[in-house]
Formats: sequence, C-alpha cells, structure tokens
Amino acid sequence: MVPIATKTLLHDKLRFVITVLGVAFAVTLVLVQVGLFLGLLDNASVTIEHLDADLWVTSRNTPNVDFAHEFPENRVDRVRSIQGSRSPTT
Repeated sequence: MVPIATKTLLHDKLRFVITVLGVAFAVTLVLVQVGLFLGLLDNASVTIEHLDADLWVTSRNTPNVDFAHEFPENRVDRVRSIQGSRSPTT
C-alpha cells in the first residue's frame, strides 16, 4: 500500500511541491493568527497587571479598561470616601 501511495505522490512532482507549499503556507497563516491572538490577550492585561489595585470601579457595560465610560463625579467621591482607599490624581 505504501509503494502505491509514494508512486501516486511522486508521479507529478510539480503538483506535489505546490501542494506541500500550499499546506505549509496555510500552517504558517494559522501560526501567525495564534501569535497575534496571544499577543493581543497579553496586551489587554498589561494595564491591570502593572497597577497596584485591590478593587476596580467601572461603569456598567464597560467592555474593558481600555474603553471605559465616564460615570458621575458623585460616584467617584463615594468610592474615594471609603476608609483605606487610595485615590489617584484626577
């Protein structure tokens, strides 16, 4: 069975080379996509990892810390009034 498969693959060597190059290119594209995805995930958590905060306060429906929405100043004051909280400069 193996000799028949080998003969079939090597019968048209140009077609075989083009097929192998196509598969290699597809695998390369997949690996690039995985690398981009992992890089974006790492980049998304950089802000959280480098800030020393025990509690994060955001507005509702905030997709992530990079695209935060503003919320009323009285809520900011309420959070800052909690004993032991450190408020960043505004």
